[in-house]
Amino acid sequence: MARAGSQSQFEQAAEDLRCYAGLTVEAREIERVAEEVGRQVEQWLAAEQKRIVQAAHTPAPASDTKLYVSFDGTGVPVRPSELVGRRGKQRGWLGRHPGSQARLRVHPSERGPRGPSTT
Repeated sequence: MARAGSQSQFEQAAEDLRCYAGLTVEAREIERVAEEVGRQVEQWLAAEQKRIVQAAHTPAPASDTKLYVSFDGTGVPVRPSELVGRRGKQRGWLGRHPGSQARLRVHPSERGPRGPSTT
């Protein structure tokens, strides 16, 4: 009933429940249920928000996990203003280089990116 009441007007929700489920429910009853469920959802959201804020202020437990960083080049588009004065890949492409490269990769793992032999 709360979902039906949240999707449309309460009178329309009562009509939908009658058509689809064969339930005869007053629009006012749908309104009361929707308001009560709304209050419960607000309380849950407030408690969840409080829990998230508290967790953000709690230091993370110590971990043996290492953070591995490696590089890998791939072309990324850039604005023409960022290319002023930069050489392109081909001769005569000063300031007309079509892209640039991004080269960062992060591996949060107990092993290296290729296995234990790389640690």
